[in-house]
Amino acid sequence: MRWGTLLEDAIAKAYSQDTGLTVSEEPNVLYHPEYPFLGANIDRWVGDKEYILECKTAGFTKGKEWGEVGSDQIPESYLVQVAYYGAICDVPKVDIAKPL
Repeated sequence: MRWGTLLEDAIAKAYSQDTGLTVSEEPNVLYHPEYPFLGANIDRWVGDKEYILECKTAGFTKGKEWGEVGSDQIPESYLVQVAYYGAICDVPKVDIAKPL
């Protein structure tokens, strides 16, 4: 968790540079409007809160669970996390960025 927190800004900046999209921090825990016991602590918003960016440093602990670069294969625990965050925030997608 320490490395994730330390590297999150760098990963978000690289994502923004690579995609040309703007990202912004969300300092608050976000709660589902109908089920307020469900909360999400997202890493970044993309664009004008169009969707979510999750920054991962997975190479250190889950490196073998990722698919080839460009594939949509991600570690199962991250798939559950981003599906949960997407449902809470009612967004059409969640991007995941990690160092190569």
